[in-house]
Amino acid sequence: MAQIIPARVIYDSEELTDILTTAVEGGIGYWSVITDYTRAEDLGWTSVCLTPDEEGKGDFLPKWVLLDDIQQAIDKIVSERETINVRKDIVEAVCSGDPGNIDSEGADVIVQLAMFGKLVYG
Repeated sequence: MAQIIPARVIYDSEELTDILTTAVEGGIGYWSVITDYTRAEDLGWTSVCLTPDEEGKGDFLPKWVLLDDIQQAIDKIVSERETINVRKDIVEAVCSGDPGNIDSEGADVIVQLAMFGKLVYG
């Protein structure tokens, strides 16, 4: 039987913060530098200002990635049939209602889509 994929799952701030924190602490360090950030004491990372750390790829102006950007990137992954290696894992996490199942590789992909609108690295 085919898996039913929701058109959109809206995560709360805590869930989106968990995904951003996973990316910051383990997924995006190989391609980005955090030049500024905001944190909520009870949540963790709520936004980061990123600059790509490698010449020749991406948009080199610093850009703020907000929780809304994380939500929109997840929506894009779920609704579009992009060829992303970890798409299946991200969709399964969305379908299960547990964004905690998104690992650092998935969080990296989500932040790249939030920042660039496409997968640039990896």
